[in-house]
Amino acid sequence: MSSLASQKWVAAVLTVGVLALYALFLAEPIHLATADLGRHLKNGELWWQHRELLFTNFYSYTEPTHPFINHHWGSGAVFFLVWKLLGFQGVHLCVIALHLGALFIMLRCATERAGIGVAALLSMLMIPILAIRAEVRPEALSYLFTAVFFRRLTSCRTQQCSLRHLWWLPVLEAVWVNLHSYFVLGPALIAAFLIEALCDTARQARVRTLARLLGLTLAATLLNPSGINGALVPLTMFREYGYRLFENQSVPFLLARFTMPRLWLFIGVFAGLAASLLVAWPRARRAPPISEALTALGISAMAWGAYRNLALFGLLAIPLMATGVGTLPAARRPRSEGGAALIAVLIWCLAVFGPSSVWSPPSAAGRGLGLEPGDSAAAAFIRQERLPGPIFNNYDIGGYLIFHLFPEHRVFVDNRPEAYSAAFFTNLYIPMQEDDAVWRKAEAQFGFNMIVFHRHDLTPWGQRFMIARVDDPAWAPVFVDRDTLILLKRHERNRSAIDRFEIPRSAFHVTSR
Repeated sequence: MSSLASQKWVAAVLTVGVLALYALFLAEPIHLATADLGRHLKNGELWWQHRELLFTNFYSYTEPTHPFINHHWGSGAVFFLVWKLLGFQGVHLCVIALHLGALFIMLRCATERAGIGVAALLSMLMIPILAIRAEVRPEALSYLFTAVFFRRLTSCRTQQCSLRHLWWLPVLEAVWVNLHSYFVLGPALIAAFLIEALCDTARQARVRTLARLLGLTLAATLLNPSGINGALVPLTMFREYGYRLFENQSVPFLLARFTMPRLWLFIGVFAGLAASLLVAWPRARRAPPISEALTALGISAMAWGAYRNLALFGLLAIPLMATGVGTLPAARRPRSEGGAALIAVLIWCLAVFGPSSVWSPPSAAGRGLGLEPGDSAAAAFIRQERLPGPIFNNYDIGGYLIFHLFPEHRVFVDNRPEAYSAAFFTNLYIPMQEDDAVWRKAEAQFGFNMIVFHRHDLTPWGQRFMIARVDDPAWAPVFVDRDTLILLKRHERNRSAIDRFEIPRSAFHVTSR
């Protein structure tokens, strides 16, 4: 076998190995009871019939007219189309393909900079960070679009690119702005490369091309149902955010409260990224990697500021870290290439066959495609027994109820803090679970007939509320499974269901208070 053929074979094996390991991390069944996917699918079904869902809190009966910019409605349309054709397994496979496509592009970028061995090692190291956002979410589309933008812009360094070679990036941005709030990364990446070009006096033609491209891409962000307000969503969506989410917390905040090995891995990668760029800067042949430095600063700030951004950081860190290795003298590269490939293979073997670690994918028992078995049981019970509302539900399970029960039932709340006023959470939703007097007042105001609660709500108010309602003689628990607890108000119209399905209070116990 020739040396070239051998190199291609090694590259193919390493590439397949990296993608296969990542696919194992992504193949966790969809947990619709807490996921956003149910609401996205309903958006995709209804957006063309009910345009108000693009601008208001459409699914809730508590604040139905509260203004809300549905910036990811396009993802719902895509997911709904796939779901209608191929079901939940098809949606799951589609999202896995998006993740793998993004990683493949970044792997290729890193390979061009430092060789397949280094690229495979960096990708392998990054997989636990990428898998932080393994759930079926619209941001999978953003990862792919980010990878496409980054690769195309980096290729323009070595090629004579005019606007006619790049016209499709603003077109892609016009699609992206309707899919997910990460669309801001499109113009941000172009701006980073434009600043780099401005610092290189020999590339003035490139400056003009990138400046025009940036203008067209910014204009493309206006092509959404909310116009300028939709284009500004990444800057305004957290302005009135009355509910604290785990995914929005900073790395220091989480490290102070939880034991999370993946956060320490992120810190190690962050240090490696900083070191690689410091190494690359003085060794750059023609101009320092200003665009890489700006991109690294941006994604690092995003990652340190919010847990939800760690996967994006991991994706872009792969080619950015390869930059430093790519500046090594040619004589030293084969050694670094071979050593990195060997370490990558070792990590892969340990991940698949070794003891449990941060690089270990879910066990075979925890893997699968589509919905978790029994995931729809609670909604099926409500429909089968034709249980009337109004429903009081907790934050986690709102999207599940929207998917299964809308429009017969509207929700009290769902997992979109930006769709509700901050006062709704601070003055009503949380106090009514903490204080029985507030609960009784809300119960009289809304006339609740049913409570549907995600059992693994770990908020202190959620735990207290479930205990209080199970002990409340005015409410009867009639359904419980792995995820969901359903209670009915004790009155005449619920008597038949309560007589047939009431669960004795002795079946419940509190493990800790």
